[in-house]
Amino acid sequence: MKIRKLMGRKKSRKAALPAVILLTVLLAACGPKTSEGDAAADTKTQGDAVADTKAQDSPQEAAETALQAGTETESASAGEGEATSDSSCDSFQSGRSRYGWWRGTNKYTKEDYEQILSWQTAGYENSSVAEFNRMVMDWEDEETFHKAEEVLQRVYSSLADTDPVADFVYGTLSNTWDECERKHYGVCQRQKNPWHSGEAFLETYGDVFGDKEFLSGGYADYSYDYRIPEEQKVTVAQRDSILKGVDEKMQAFLQKQTPADLQKEEAMEKAADGELERILKALDGQLVWEGGKKLSYYWDDVYDKEKTEDWDEDTEEEKSVDPAKQYEIVMNELKFPDYEEMSIAEFNRKINAVFNGYEEEKEDFYDAYDYVMEHLEDTDGNAEFLRTTVRASQDEYYARQRELYSQKQVDPSYEVRVESSREEDVFGDKMVVQMAEGYYSFTYRILDADKLTVSARDAFLKAVTQAVKEEIDRVFGKGGMEEAQLKKVIDNAGKTAGNSYIEYTGCEVDYLYMEDYGE
Repeated sequence: MKIRKLMGRKKSRKAALPAVILLTVLLAACGPKTSEGDAAADTKTQGDAVADTKAQDSPQEAAETALQAGTETESASAGEGEATSDSSCDSFQSGRSRYGWWRGTNKYTKEDYEQILSWQTAGYENSSVAEFNRMVMDWEDEETFHKAEEVLQRVYSSLADTDPVADFVYGTLSNTWDECERKHYGVCQRQKNPWHSGEAFLETYGDVFGDKEFLSGGYADYSYDYRIPEEQKVTVAQRDSILKGVDEKMQAFLQKQTPADLQKEEAMEKAADGELERILKALDGQLVWEGGKKLSYYWDDVYDKEKTEDWDEDTEEEKSVDPAKQYEIVMNELKFPDYEEMSIAEFNRKINAVFNGYEEEKEDFYDAYDYVMEHLEDTDGNAEFLRTTVRASQDEYYARQRELYSQKQVDPSYEVRVESSREEDVFGDKMVVQMAEGYYSFTYRILDADKLTVSARDAFLKAVTQAVKEEIDRVFGKGGMEEAQLKKVIDNAGKTAGNSYIEYTGCEVDYLYMEDYGE
């Protein structure tokens, strides 16, 4: 059986999302982490390729060389007016794009971090924009500018969102960087203004065995250009506050929308674009909107993906493997110490964490698991653990997810193959004289996942299947059993095995065939 490698959504929100219960709505607004060059990261053109091929050059050389590569990244994503023959307009890219920072191969150094701290001096907020920008990135001093640019490129590409200076870097310094590089590279009039990028989003989450499960979200990504008429009179705090205020107002707009409206992407994009324009036109004179803006909106719904997304099977040829090594990898990942006494809630979370999501470092486990399950022998000492304990927990987690998405009760199902026979001695040989085969499944509900242990859950499953097998064996030679009778047997076994933590909820018999060769 091939396992699913769930890609999942990648979330890079800077707002900390609290633990929530079923369908709790989370609202958060991202701070201004990117300039317009970043907002267009999905539309990289040949300028990006040039930056990649120049990776062996110095950051400054790579940056300057990239100016030679014609690209419409910013103008296309920002809608900054008609095409022009001015080469500086067509070739300008943000320093983030020129350096290829998204690859994250150049982690910031201790000296870089200390440089950031030196810029974050006490009272920097009260400095004028002109004074602060020149201190950080003097656009008229070639050496000073590029030295600061290299520091920011490394820090910007590798600083954790949780770092104490993250807001300063991704907010204040991001604004300063964009404003200064426009002046330094002497771009045309059409692109001389800095661009601010932001995002407003609304997400809903639910609870699956204590895990926070993403359900749906509406996202508005936007950017716009602006100008500060009197940089000597506007403080850094005032500039940052105005830009942040736009983000907060866009977030407030999204928060007012109904769940039904949020799903209408085209209408929401039009409404959000209109709201952004209204907000920008109302800016006071300290910061002026110059007329350029770009907004896109999309709706993300996991439940729809679950119903419609195809999961491609791995068609690669099986590679030469070491069976013992594959087995070791699987058991090291799945068989936690003292797992039998863990609560189902804890164990199911741990099992899901092993399987869920796509991570390159887990490729060895995914391949090993597929191999082991394909070659697992019935006599293996861990066959019951892998086939029952692990799979039951996967099914339970998946059932809870489906219940969360659909808002209807969904119970996990346990599938059982009937294989039973009775032998007699015929002149010293063992001969099968009666046999039974079939297939059935039964559902159950976990009433208290925090108190039900893994061993108790497995004991419940075993009690049901064992009682059914014993009854099938008992009727050999006594007329056999019909499917309707088997259903009653399963019902009785399930109800008997249940307790205050887990209960039987129903069964389905696919087929049952019994043969008495002596008749």
